[in-house]
Amino acid sequence: MKRITKKSVTLLLSVFMLTLLLGMSASAKTYENKIIAAKNLYKKILLTACPKDDLVSFKISNKIGKLSVSKTKRNGWIALYLKPKKTGKTTVTLKFKDPETGETHTNKMKVTVYNYKNPFKSFKIGKKNYASKFKKRQTVEKVGPASGKLKIKLKKGWKIKSILHQDMSSTVLRSTKVKNKQFIDLTSKAYITIILKNKKYGIEECFSLLRFAAPRSKLADIL
Repeated sequence: MKRITKKSVTLLLSVFMLTLLLGMSASAKTYENKIIAAKNLYKKILLTACPKDDLVSFKISNKIGKLSVSKTKRNGWIALYLKPKKTGKTTVTLKFKDPETGETHTNKMKVTVYNYKNPFKSFKIGKKNYASKFKKRQTVEKVGPASGKLKIKLKKGWKIKSILHQDMSSTVLRSTKVKNKQFIDLTSKAYITIILKNKKYGIEECFSLLRFAAPRSKLADIL
């Protein structure tokens, strides 16, 4: 059983995005990276955030959407977003200036935009089936009390990587690995996190069922 302080708790997507922000700063070396995001889950996709003067230029190869820049809560910083209009693949080329050396770095971001589809055939705890709640979202909040055997059936193209039962009822977050068809109990401060592999795109996606409102994302203090 893992013991993690509450202060370290964030949703997987927020952790990923926060890492992306730091990795795409102007001082980073030239590299390529990939972003895969669902058009029908996000009205706009965060590509990077950095000091305003560090972003020299940006362009998109295949116009599956529109690039836009907006101010952030962090003084002097901007965020670059892609507002997808359709699904498909594109490359976003960014040029950054290193504020210390004056050198220019080029970063190419290979972006895939797809339509999200509910991966669950069924998602039962006891007799209650939560599958339909994931029709338009990956995080389901404020569900009622639930206890019983966990039974998850997936649609074709998905695979369970891990399931965690997480409890915030004490001063630390208690995280326990559980298996499909195992008995679980969702108390008022508990939630389940399921990591699934999307075989088509080769990525892992996080799905959560919470008894309470989701923790505030660290990104909310920056963007």
